[in-house]
Amino acid sequence: MKLPSTTSVMETLVAKTEAHDTVSGLIERNLELEEIFETLQPLLYELSILLYKDKSDPIGLNKLVEDSVGYLKGE
Repeated sequence: MKLPSTTSVMETLVAKTEAHDTVSGLIERNLELEEIFETLQPLLYELSILLYKDKSDPIGLNKLVEDSVGYLKGE
């Protein structure tokens, strides 16, 4: 049985470390985004009720934010 070269072992370790760092960063960012959304969700809900009343059509987040900014500006 032939052992892998030192270079190969080092490359594998570096790649695993970089992958771990990347995944950890993605998980942390995802948790931050979840917290932001949970914080903003009640505000977005109330704005959607104010702007669209009982409309059952789906409204995209971009449109809701644009319409809300327009409403706040008095447009």
